[in-house]
Amino acid sequence: MGKAPRLSRARRNAAAQDFARDVLRYFLCNPQAADSLEGVVKWRLAEENVHRTVQATRYALQLLVDKGYLLERRSAIAGEFFALNPQKRREAERFVQGGKHKPVRKKPE
Repeated sequence: MGKAPRLSRARRNAAAQDFARDVLRYFLCNPQAADSLEGVVKWRLAEENVHRTVQATRYALQLLVDKGYLLERRSAIAGEFFALNPQKRREAERFVQGGKHKPVRKKPE
């Protein structure tokens, strides 16, 4: 595995500025907050992980909809939701088995 590409000084500075803005935004939205370095790291990592997880899930759902494995639906009550496309079940199972995950097992009804 090769080394990760090094960021230019300008890109590192821009990233640091963006990060600093995010930290400051938190304190502006929560003016009564006071925290240690470790505390700020913990809430920043938690917030970033949630954000990344939401983005990754959104991307994965869109990919699965695009492939036809999932159907995207909307309702006045639930809003946007996703469901297995029964017509693409076998293709979906092959897609899942092509990965490095456990085989698909039906849940008992």
